[in-house]
Amino acid sequence: MQLERRALYNTLRFGEFPSPVRWQVEDYRILSFDQLWHRLAELGLLLNKEMFQTLAEDAESPEDFADQLSHEIGEQEKADQVYLVVFELWRRLLPERQTLSILCDECDYQIYLYDRGLNHHVDDCIESLKEVLDENVDNGVKPRPLFESVATQCAHDLESFLYDYAVSLIDQGDPEYAEEILDGFHAYVSAPEWFDFLTIRLDTEEDLEAAMARITKLLKEPNLELLFEILHFLVRSGDHKTFQEAVKKILPFLETEADFADLLQSASDYFHFHDQDGKEKALQSLLAKRTNIPCEKPFDRRDATLLELQKLLKN
Repeated sequence: MQLERRALYNTLRFGEFPSPVRWQVEDYRILSFDQLWHRLAELGLLLNKEMFQTLAEDAESPEDFADQLSHEIGEQEKADQVYLVVFELWRRLLPERQTLSILCDECDYQIYLYDRGLNHHVDDCIESLKEVLDENVDNGVKPRPLFESVATQCAHDLESFLYDYAVSLIDQGDPEYAEEILDGFHAYVSAPEWFDFLTIRLDTEEDLEAAMARITKLLKEPNLELLFEILHFLVRSGDHKTFQEAVKKILPFLETEADFADLLQSASDYFHFHDQDGKEKALQSLLAKRTNIPCEKPFDRRDATLLELQKLLKN
């Protein structure tokens, strides 16, 4: 997926390995108006608030406006610097003309704050994003291609964030808002089975038997990461039959020793939480014997430990 212009700069700024070029990763939000006007002047553009607002009337977006202003600038690097300053000025001076890039930039910024435990307004961004998506769908746009297009405007993985945020809401005791997010974005995301899984988690306390039946259907998804996510959930909340089925579904997809160690540890945890101390100790012993095996080593399905695991799960 190719990111759009603003998202690329946010990727540089928020990434672990930022660009060594200062203007590309600088936080323009903390600059004063005088500093922003001075930056434009250094790039050959003498503007003030009134001029900016007047000239921007005919532009559809900060991207369009920046291109118009930098039309006479021959150097691409200077044009890119103009864009970043213009984007910030548009964000402040034209709040009533919110564009998709402005909205997605705000989402990126609020997710950045959230990930670092700082004061944030993620919920407001989620609501605004949902309104934009719903409005376009009401006008005949297909939901999943629409969401994919919107995602190119964000540096963060929107779909993964929504899932992780819903998980945190469930863990923190706010299932109502988590359910609102899961229901509201289900039609948009590319992997709705992950959202289905969280919805099942929410329903477990009300009807465990029905939830386990839905989990069994979800186990048909050929996605090792999701299967492990389900397995980890079943460690505490599942019945033995469903846990066995989850293990069975995972086995064909095991690729590395790390995968198999995760499976063994999950089975050990399952027996621990179900007061089967003998089986837990047996699995811990099997794990201890494999500590010297490199995590990246391909898993051999003829491994004798696999047979031991299967025996423990059957009894």
